[in-house]
Amino acid sequence: MMQDIRRRFMMRFMMRSGMGTLVIVWALGGAAFPAVNTATAEAYTTPSSPSYPLKVSANGRYLVDQNNMPFMIVGDSPQSLIGRLSTSDAAFYMANRRRYGINTLWVHLLCNDKIACHKDGTTFDGTSPFMMPGDITKPNAAYFGRVEEMLKIAAAHGITIMLDVVETSGWLDTFKTNGPEKAAAFGQYVGSRYKDVPNIIWMYGNDFQTWENPDDDGVVLAVANGIKSVDPRHIHTTELNYPTSGSLDDTRWEALVELDGAYTYYHTYARVLTEYNRRNLKPIFMEEASYKFEHNANTDGGSLRTSGVENIGRCSRALRDKLHGSKYTWALPTGWFSSWRSHLDTPGVTQLGYMKNLFARLRWYDLVPDQIHTVVTDGYGTPAPLGTGSVATDTYATAARAPDGRLVIVYVLTIRPITVDMSKLSGPTAARWYDPALASISRWAARYSQTRAARSSRRRARTTIATGTGYLSSKQAKRRSSCGWRSWKPATPKRSAGSPPRSGRCRYARGTKEAQQAAISFLAKRSCTTGVQ
Repeated sequence: MMQDIRRRFMMRFMMRSGMGTLVIVWALGGAAFPAVNTATAEAYTTPSSPSYPLKVSANGRYLVDQNNMPFMIVGDSPQSLIGRLSTSDAAFYMANRRRYGINTLWVHLLCNDKIACHKDGTTFDGTSPFMMPGDITKPNAAYFGRVEEMLKIAAAHGITIMLDVVETSGWLDTFKTNGPEKAAAFGQYVGSRYKDVPNIIWMYGNDFQTWENPDDDGVVLAVANGIKSVDPRHIHTTELNYPTSGSLDDTRWEALVELDGAYTYYHTYARVLTEYNRRNLKPIFMEEASYKFEHNANTDGGSLRTSGVENIGRCSRALRDKLHGSKYTWALPTGWFSSWRSHLDTPGVTQLGYMKNLFARLRWYDLVPDQIHTVVTDGYGTPAPLGTGSVATDTYATAARAPDGRLVIVYVLTIRPITVDMSKLSGPTAARWYDPALASISRWAARYSQTRAARSSRRRARTTIATGTGYLSSKQAKRRSSCGWRSWKPATPKRSAGSPPRSGRCRYARGTKEAQQAAISFLAKRSCTTGVQ
């Protein structure tokens, strides 16, 4: 492959923060990519309400609604919402999340002190889920009626609820005490009660460390089968064990799980690719990684940088679906200095909204991970094996490509050149540098014509671009030399006040109008950097 360098595109990046930059390369003949910043905090794209219930796409790679419109999970994890919030507080929370483009919430149906609720499982105002404590055969209609109200509030906000029916870290012992038959009956009750609520994804587990125990796993599976027996419309998923797992690790659930949850405190790309390459493939979503404002033992913690790397890394590996997590939103505390209301509009959820806006404008559902480096052929680094390594120090460049060659996305974390094989893209192309911390897209781009370059094997079409200074990487003398068979045109001295001087650009000396339009042009109007200043 390296023998033919005519269709390579080499890019050098310089960054001011550790969050890196996204490189977006697309074919000009395809859907246009906006060249201006439209993903600012003031301009979130409001999510449209899908036609429920959700289902699996024909190729098994993503979710769609009933009209087969792709559904990208942009989620949050207010796990204790039913136990800790009133319906008015829940409506306030959902309205805030919708502002950021969030369309999915992970919520536990039952909540006790393991998930920041009351030890006896009652709500903030003392409503119990069962008429007799611990007896799951005697559900309290008032409790489950309030749950239904919250599901309807979510539907009004265009939000899907991942309703975790058996929260295993706090309720597993209760269900084991009741046994599989009563567990199945409880599942039938829940399924019958909510089967006509359209905006549900059924979920089970939560740090389910003992799923390999057949007795523990069996009682949870009994609940799921009970729901399935009365509600065949809604899809199911699970969360298994930390520090890393996937829903399909548990083969007993293979026939039931239709959405594969990836869970890891290590590199998200390693877990995602493990799930992506399964024989019995399912749509994948990142159900949990490092939570903001938390630092679990033997992990990198939920710093803004770590969370940003996890978010963007899974996107550039062809996984867009993700649940955001925060110390202040899963537990929903009400203390004077730690109220959940004062920790809603954080940089983490802001950047989640940025990523949603970015990918919503692209054919994200067509992206395929570049696992064997046919697109990014050099400079990508060394990937970490599954279940190892530090997110904080990882530098591996993840990439994904649309099979029709109209789009490539690369996530680069450090200052270094990478090489993209431009022959994998269809026709003339353009590139943008996207700052995931500030949602800014560079105002300058590099354009490349495969057609022109292919006319002569002696003509070099490798291009180096530097960002971060406002200037191109080479001096004018070197740039002029690098033009080779093209002519050098000096930069115009005219520029706006305060802007850096423009570098010159290469242009074809002669040729058709088409050839001139396909020439490689460089504009360095301003600095392109990443990170929070």
